[in-house]
Amino acid sequence: MKPLSLTPPTLEEALGPFPNYSTYLHAKWLWQNESGTISAAANQKLLDTVYADEKFNHKDVIGVCFTTLKRKVAEFQPSPFLNSDGWKESKVQIEVPLGLQKGEQIFPASARFRVPGLQHRSIVDVVKRVLSTDRNVLHYHFHPFRLYASPPDSLHSAPPQRVVDDIYNSDAMIKEYEALQRSPREPGCKFERVILALQFWSDVTQLANFGSAKLWPVYMYFGNQPKWARSRSDMHSCHDIAHIPSLPDSFQDFVCEQRGFAADARLKTHCKHELFHKVWRILLDKKFVKAYKHGILIEFPDGSVRRVYLRIVTYSADYPEKY
Repeated sequence: MKPLSLTPPTLEEALGPFPNYSTYLHAKWLWQNESGTISAAANQKLLDTVYADEKFNHKDVIGVCFTTLKRKVAEFQPSPFLNSDGWKESKVQIEVPLGLQKGEQIFPASARFRVPGLQHRSIVDVVKRVLSTDRNVLHYHFHPFRLYASPPDSLHSAPPQRVVDDIYNSDAMIKEYEALQRSPREPGCKFERVILALQFWSDVTQLANFGSAKLWPVYMYFGNQPKWARSRSDMHSCHDIAHIPSLPDSFQDFVCEQRGFAADARLKTHCKHELFHKVWRILLDKKFVKAYKHGILIEFPDGSVRRVYLRIVTYSADYPEKY
């Protein structure tokens, strides 16, 4: 198996704080030759690496303050969520119960609060990209089977024993596959029907040894891929599809504005629970539901077209309301 080739960023994303490619070329040469007098070799390097580049345009660097640009480069924090890779940012709306009214206070039974910062991308889009471009898919198991083994010292004295060592030889996968083959086909579709077993995993991640900053990633694996390959980092078999935000500090201010007093631990726990489920409502969108019910046609790296049905077979997660 070969590692999956990842989608490269666009030129605009790669340049970061640089306004254009010509400015990047000139700044790179300038900052590499800041110490002392510019030598003849440095001048020659300017001619060979900057001015000789066919994409260099001298008009792009006119008026650029390279001192200011250098400070911007030092302060620049690139986002790992590239638009070219399908990432987008959304706000998650949750319903906040405000409880019983106290005394003469009058406030609504609940109020809607929007949690910012959900980074996510389409599960279906990731599936299409991987199944159509990653040649490791040729080693996936799309036809589940039962596996049997006999101990070497009892080949003739004991019957073979059933062995379940991966998703694609489990009873659940076999049952689902057989049910799919018995179900009516999509109108006019004669392509092979297969199941893609989705495995999700999520856990809170502390971003530093000190402080409370944390991130809540959601990862996706494919159970059709042998587990020895899924566990190898160079196979790029782990696909992050979302990073769940935490309740922001403004949440307490919002609750106080609505009912006059802050949220207690029970209310915060409930809202974290609601946030988690609303995030999954966004991830399991109409496109996913359609792929679950009707499948999606994908041309595999071997040239074969198959109708792929998505099934969630495992989900490993801790309790988000604890954090």
